[in-house]
Amino acid sequence: MPYFEYASFPNSRQRNRSPTRVANTSQVTINNLGDTPATKLVDADENRTSLTLENTSTTNDLYYGYVTEGVIDPSAIATFGLINDMYMNTVSGLIYVKADDGITTNWAITTLQVSGFLIRAAQSVDILSLQVVVAQAADLAPVTPIVVDLDYGRG
Repeated sequence: MPYFEYASFPNSRQRNRSPTRVANTSQVTINNLGDTPATKLVDADENRTSLTLENTSTTNDLYYGYVTEGVIDPSAIATFGLINDMYMNTVSGLIYVKADDGITTNWAITTLQVSGFLIRAAQSVDILSLQVVVAQAADLAPVTPIVVDLDYGRG
């Protein structure tokens, strides 16, 4: 008899995803490259059913990423994380990236430009993660501020 390893996601036949009950649309002006901290677009939410980010700028790109927030320096105090997880210190605004799995101090300072994801001008992206989402402009000083449209659904 063959042995199978299955993903650890909940079985949708046993536990259905909540339908979207509340939807909000809003706009957030994001910080420029080099500004600390990155702009928080949404908080972590286990009841989030959908999230779409749209870069409304027609000329400037932006970077976004998923982070865990806290007040400690994870490179000095052993903190749990998986490789490539990002952690944002809410006091200093610094973003750290994890270099290994487990509870260690193996975190290095990074930026969204290095460890995040790019949204080109006038493009959008659907977010599946339930974590905090942060963003920054890809340029030091865009001609006009970059506004992100958020379409957010909760179950």
